[in-house]
Amino acid sequence: MRAVANDDDTDDRRLAWPESGEALDVLPQASAAASTRGQAPQSTQAAVIKGTDLRLPILPLFLSLTAFAIWVIILGVSLSPSTPYGLSVKTVVSEGLLFHLFLGLLISLQGLGKMVHVTGYLQALNSFKVPVPSWTVGVFFIVVEFFSGPAMIMGSLAADYSAFLTLSAFGAILDIAGYVILSLWAYLRGRAYSWKFKCVREDGKCVQNCTSFGVYGAQKLSIWVLVQDVLVVAETTLV
Repeated sequence: MRAVANDDDTDDRRLAWPESGEALDVLPQASAAASTRGQAPQSTQAAVIKGTDLRLPILPLFLSLTAFAIWVIILGVSLSPSTPYGLSVKTVVSEGLLFHLFLGLLISLQGLGKMVHVTGYLQALNSFKVPVPSWTVGVFFIVVEFFSGPAMIMGSLAADYSAFLTLSAFGAILDIAGYVILSLWAYLRGRAYSWKFKCVREDGKCVQNCTSFGVYGAQKLSIWVLVQDVLVVAETTLV
């Protein structure tokens, strides 16, 4: 119902209740503001991780690949192929070293992902809240994977069972053992996602990146990551 002043009124002022829809514009704004409350910590953390994932520093990538190439060349010169096929996939197949080769490739990719973006990798490790400095954990994984991955690949291609292949197998054991300990530490302290990938913490500070490949290929820490660790443990025992 709207009451309007007479036409004789020069100011033509209207004293009325607003008609339907005139005062409803405020409601969506209020509800939208209320719906965003309590979501800042988790959404901000996700945005930071997403932004970090998209970065691919060219110079660190080049330097990392160069370091891997130099290490592979050193291994190629040092190893002695034990079959007439030399350094080849035929040697791998004939000697039954496929698991060694695949595991070496996996470890090499993990190490490369960490080396390309070291600062982002160390920042991601902070979410595990381990009782030691994150940089010590990061350096441990980078050194082990940089040595073990290429050494296992080249040792498999040459079927050379010398110290290089033995040490690379030992490094693979240390690598997966470190991942299991790191993941279990965060999981048992309530920093993992549920099996449906939902974070039940009030502060939203679950581990959004299990850091297997550094900041790249981020995977939320959950029971499924622990299952993957068990599978890698099984593969490592075959090596």
